Amino acid sequence: MHWFLGRNSGARNQIIALCNNYLAQAKLDSALAEVDKAITRDPTFPCNSSYNARVLMSKGYPAKARLEFMKSLEERRINVLYENYLGLFALDLLEGKLEKAKAELGQAIDKMSKLGAKMQEAEFHIRLAYGYLRLGQPEKAPEECEGARKLALEMESDDDQRKALYMKGLSYLRKGSMDEAQETAEELKQMIQSGINKK
Repeated sequence: MHWFLGRNSGARNQIIALCNNYLAQAKLDSALAEVDKAITRDPTFPCNSSYNARVLMSKGYPAKARLEFMKSLEERRINVLYENYLGLFALDLLEGKLEKAKAELGQAIDKMSKLGAKMQEAEFHIRLAYGYLRLGQPEKAPEECEGARKLALEMESDDDQRKALYMKGLSYLRKGSMDEAQETAEELKQMIQSGINKK
């Protein structure tokens, strides 16, 4: 949520900063108090539900947290959607709801594609690949990694390409495709060395 801090100023900014600080210290009641202040100050601010959900998740109320995350899924603001889908993914993993995580990430990818949010779409492809590994379906993960890499190439993002290659190599390793895993590892190695040489 650091994107928010750079785009807003004043009292609300201070409240959210305090909430982050309390969450980092596991002072959950204090964090929740700051969220309540933010909601009182501006009930319509779309990030209120994300912060409230994160505090509730930390306090051990997953059902309530899920409802808060879902409140903003009709938003068209890319970063609001991104944070809420990340929150739902984290909840699904914590609760062992892997099929649900896969379905929700599929929705997230579709929405980001329609909004032209390539960076977030690439991130969700990588997380979906990870979800397939958790589901014991490594054969499905490389396709997601390639989807992420294609977007990374369009954005000219070396960092996202490296993430996609790493997850692709891990997918082949879990699948037992050692030749493909080695080939991907070599490609990743060359890319890292090329990046170092650029500097």
